[in-house]
Amino acid sequence: MKLRGIEFGNPFVASGTLNFFGEGWQPHHQYRRVLFPRGFDFSGATLITKTTTLNSRMPTSIEKGKGKGNLVLNLKTLQPAELLPDCIKVNFLTGEALNSVGLTGPGARALFERGLWQKMTRPFLLSFMAVGASKEQRLEETRDFVKIFHQYLPSFRAKVALEINISCPNTEHCSLTLAEEAIDQLKATDILGIPQGVKINVLTSIDSMKRVADSGYCDFIDIPNTLAFGQLSHEVDWFSKYGGTSPLAKYGGGGYSGRENFELAARWVQKFRRENSEMNIILGGIFCKDDVVIANQVKADAISFGRLSMTRPWRVANIIKKAKQIFGGE
Repeated sequence: MKLRGIEFGNPFVASGTLNFFGEGWQPHHQYRRVLFPRGFDFSGATLITKTTTLNSRMPTSIEKGKGKGNLVLNLKTLQPAELLPDCIKVNFLTGEALNSVGLTGPGARALFERGLWQKMTRPFLLSFMAVGASKEQRLEETRDFVKIFHQYLPSFRAKVALEINISCPNTEHCSLTLAEEAIDQLKATDILGIPQGVKINVLTSIDSMKRVADSGYCDFIDIPNTLAFGQLSHEVDWFSKYGGTSPLAKYGGGGYSGRENFELAARWVQKFRRENSEMNIILGGIFCKDDVVIANQVKADAISFGRLSMTRPWRVANIIKKAKQIFGGE
C-alpha cells in the first residue's frame, strides 16, 4: 500500500501485536523457538506499533483500573510483569480475545529516547492516542506529541507513517466523540510531513469518516479496533460468549476481538466504498486465508492481523503469503 508515494507494503501487523518496537511478547518467543520455528515468521509484514500516549500509563499492581493502563509492565523490558495478566482473556478454542490493557506504556518521550524506532530499517506505522479528559486537552496532548516526534524524526532511518488511534474502548472515552475530533488532530500532526491516518472501530459512522477523508489530511483508515463489551448486542451474542457480565468488568468491560468484529468491519468497508473509492483502507481482524479474500472483495487496500498471532500462530506465514498474492507488496 502506497501512502504519499511511499510503499509501506502489505500486510500489516496490527497495533499491539508485536509491542512497541516489533520485539513481540513473551509467548511469541516460545512459539518461535519451540513450537512453530518455521510458520511463526512475520517477515514481509509491516509493523504497526503498540499505541503510545503522550504521558506514562504504567500502573503498579495496585494502580490497575485507576486511570492508568491495566497491564503491569517491566519498565526495562516492556514485557508483562505478571505471568497471566488479568486484563486479558483469550479463548484459544475459538480464537477470540477480550482485553482491557488500557494503553499501558511509559509515554512517548521515554519510547523515543530508547532510540529503537530510529534504528528501524523497514517502513512502519507509529500509533498514538490522545487521552485527555476534554477535547482541548486531547488536542494539546497531540500538539505536544508532535513537538517530541518532530525532534526525533530527522534521525529515523526508515520511512514512517503516523496512525492516530481514536477508538480504544479501554480509556473511558466515547469513540464517536473522538471521531468528530479526528480532523483537528490530523491538522495538528500534518506538520510532521509524513503519511497519516486514523484507527477506528465499527461504531464509527460512515458520515464522520467521509468528512475525515474529504479533509485532505487523512491518508488511510485502519479498521477495526476492538469492540467495547456489550455494544451491538444484536450482532454479537455476548451472553453465549461471556455470560451476563464481562470477565473484565472491573476494568470497564474490555474490548472484543473475534469473528463478529471482523465481519462488522468488512461490512463497514463495503458501505464506505460506496461513498469513497479512493481512501486507503486497512481491514484488520484477519484470521484465515479466506478473510484475505473477503478483504479484497469489499475493496480494502490492505489487511492486518493480530489475535491469530496468539491463538493460531502457525497461520502467520501463510496469511502474509496470501496477502501478498492478492494485494501485492514490496
